[in-house]
Amino acid sequence: EMPNVILATASYDRTIKFWEAPSGICVRTLQFQDSQVNCMAISPHKTGLVAAGHHHIRMFDLQTNSQSPLWSIEAHQQNITSIGFQKDGKWIYSGSEDNWIKIWDVRSQTCKRKYDCKASVNALALHCNQGELISGDQNGLIRLWDLKADACLQYMAPRVDSSVRSITINTAGDMACVANNHGDVFCLDINDERSDKSSKDSPSAVALGNTNSKSTPAEGGDQRLKIVHSFRAHNKYILKVLF
Repeated sequence: EMPNVILATASYDRTIKFWEAPSGICVRTLQFQDSQVNCMAISPHKTGLVAAGHHHIRMFDLQTNSQSPLWSIEAHQQNITSIGFQKDGKWIYSGSEDNWIKIWDVRSQTCKRKYDCKASVNALALHCNQGELISGDQNGLIRLWDLKADACLQYMAPRVDSSVRSITINTAGDMACVANNHGDVFCLDINDERSDKSSKDSPSAVALGNTNSKSTPAEGGDQRLKIVHSFRAHNKYILKVLF
């Protein structure tokens, strides 16, 4: 039986390991066949772990010592870069270098939604309302996806000569931060007001180097995301931004 408090690590050595963090003792090792592990997430109830690599997503049981996954699916055609759970653990979302975002039913392992970003998906963040995803891609575009409407509400390019590397949303759900490969961070207001406000009321982005900020609603979509501030956080590539 697994300890109550565990730490999970994953590596390019194609293994997932579970640790007693205070002692540094490894209590379980799983083999992730076929590729390195690019990303993983623990289910909200702490009973399962989903891991993704090149093509495959696999779900492992945290309540047993089984070495075999509960299930494995060939989810994408290239490296999977992002994965996460809906708050009740009923579905997961994934993003990949194959340009696609997909929503998967955990019970049936079937794809319920899919969205083409036209570029490698580098980052995904699920809003606390559980109905919206923010994606960031290799071409520097941020997109807001409405899962209920099954559509892109908005897209913007905070800096056109960059790629988005990481996205985070605060727990209140009213602000997101986006980091890119130039070391820039953009802070975005997530507005509850819909597009009845005129564009002149929108705060403009702070100029930053070669920044060319533009925000365009997709097919008359809402102006939910507005850049309120930006700054140079690092001189090089940002790997992760978190609230």
